[in-house]
Amino acid sequence: MIDISKMNLTTTIILSNLALLIFILNIPGTIALRNILAATLLMILITYWAQAKISIKPILSNKFFRGNLVMLLVITIYLFIHSIFVADDVSWSLSQFRTQWVYPMIYFMMGVSLASMASINQYFKVETLITLLFLSLFIHIIYIDLVAIYSYIETSTLLLRYGGLTKSPVLSSYISNILISMIIVEFIHRLKKKKRILQIGSFWLAFCLFLCIFSSIINGMRFGAISIFFMSLSAVILIIIGNQNFNKTKVLISISVIILCTYPLIYNAKYDVRWQTLVETIPIAIDTENNLFWRELDTPPPVLSNGNRVNDSNYLRIAWATKGLEYIKNDIFGIGYGRNIFGHAIQKYEKDIESLRGFHSHSGIIDFTIGVGIIGLLLWLFFVGRIVVFSALIYVNSGHYFSLMSLFITSGFFFRSIVDSNMRDHMFKQFFLLVGIALTLAAFENKKKVNDS
Repeated sequence: MIDISKMNLTTTIILSNLALLIFILNIPGTIALRNILAATLLMILITYWAQAKISIKPILSNKFFRGNLVMLLVITIYLFIHSIFVADDVSWSLSQFRTQWVYPMIYFMMGVSLASMASINQYFKVETLITLLFLSLFIHIIYIDLVAIYSYIETSTLLLRYGGLTKSPVLSSYISNILISMIIVEFIHRLKKKKRILQIGSFWLAFCLFLCIFSSIINGMRFGAISIFFMSLSAVILIIIGNQNFNKTKVLISISVIILCTYPLIYNAKYDVRWQTLVETIPIAIDTENNLFWRELDTPPPVLSNGNRVNDSNYLRIAWATKGLEYIKNDIFGIGYGRNIFGHAIQKYEKDIESLRGFHSHSGIIDFTIGVGIIGLLLWLFFVGRIVVFSALIYVNSGHYFSLMSLFITSGFFFRSIVDSNMRDHMFKQFFLLVGIALTLAAFENKKKVNDS
């Protein structure tokens, strides 16, 4: 665990500020506090970066990191130009560009700074940084699980679709997925390299995985459960690849991880009634011309063959995705970058609709493409694809911990962006902070191996 007694004042200030920011970031109604913490941390990092005379040459000399940085710069320039010359509402789009893109880029640079400071081992170690990030998020999981257990003791009923301090099962699902990906990366690293980054014993790490799985059952998110299942399959494949000593213990651990990570999906499929009517709902939801509940929520919803109303989640997700693809087809160059651009598209193309201007489509990818067009989508896909492909190749060839972390964090976020609106607000900032840390440490990790060889 983190040894607080060995921390100096600089380390304490930086890490305590970071821990509080990561914890607060996922709690609604804390925007002012988040901004104060982020601004304070940024100023501290800039000050101590200058004092420590940290060179950025090691990470810029890494082709993988440099290429990703160039892609982010290209996307940033494209979004800025698009907001000025292409967007329907220039002032709104520029405002959204600042809050929904520039701010996440600042978080990315904070991640780069934190990782760079950790790499020189002057203020804190890499292991300390990653463990702190993990524990700051894990507090949310502990709270959710404790409340669920208490509720079960009191009512004999398992609490479902509960988001804890985040107030949303979707937001708590993001946290559990991030933590599970970090735990899986750690287990793979320990099995193949006999080393640890997270300063948590193997027994307690397994217990943390169990608590995260339990939390994912409590929040009851279908796509979160599916994501966890595919993470476990990917983990086993990566454990097997290039492993010359795949003994019975590793086989047992791999099977246990798959079983444990599959349980949320099995539980969700059994108890979530939305699965039962999903197939029948699809053609109803796709018919957006005759079934207008997707835009007129105060009207009676469509009904199924048995006379029951469609499930709102099933119907609206499919209907909004259908309309989102239609809006993309209507204007392949986009109508302006922004977090609720789907609502703007409804207002633009449906003419008589005013009340849905603040809506999103429940798909980050669809919202992003409606806003910035096919070109913007291709740039984003190239950025994400580059991280995923190169991280996988680097890990297979070199076994680098932070390449694997980059792979899991990025692929997990992208998978959820297809079906969830996570490319916005604090979710986007948190993603870029974690990716900034992972990519930077991957670059330093590669430099260290080159020097050692």
